[in-house]
Amino acid sequence: MDMEHVVYKVMGYKHSFRNNNNVGLVITGGEPLLQLTDDLLWQLTGMFSWIDIETNGTVLPKFDKYRYEGVVYFSVAPKVRKIVCEPDWIKVLIPDKVDLLEYCNERYPYCPVYVQPVDPLNMDEGSEEAYQSNVDKCVKLVQERGYRLSIQVHKIISLP
Repeated sequence: MDMEHVVYKVMGYKHSFRNNNNVGLVITGGEPLLQLTDDLLWQLTGMFSWIDIETNGTVLPKFDKYRYEGVVYFSVAPKVRKIVCEPDWIKVLIPDKVDLLEYCNERYPYCPVYVQPVDPLNMDEGSEEAYQSNVDKCVKLVQERGYRLSIQVHKIISLP
């Protein structure tokens, strides 16, 4: 899909909101920093109030992040102990990546850290009890260590 087609599709979604003056965009899926170009990002920043790029942090962006300061943010969900792009906040999947919490705290002490329960139901290998157990682990980390809780609300209200 070429850049013009991407921009056209995104504009269609943005216009479907009643008040589209303060709409943000989350770019996710696979590793967006492998595909996201400076030209595409420049066009998208003209259309949205903010853009959150969800990355695993192992790829350097192909653009100068500081050119987009105050509009473009990096949400890093690390998979390994190697983050090469500067995060604005960090999301750690619990229990799968609990071992990365200390690494993130030591390397990025100024960054808010969110804990998000892994949804085993999404992987067809779990149960509601397993998901609730992961939620409980996150709540305990929030209460005992001061992390922030990230819940995928769309799953709770049964949206795809």
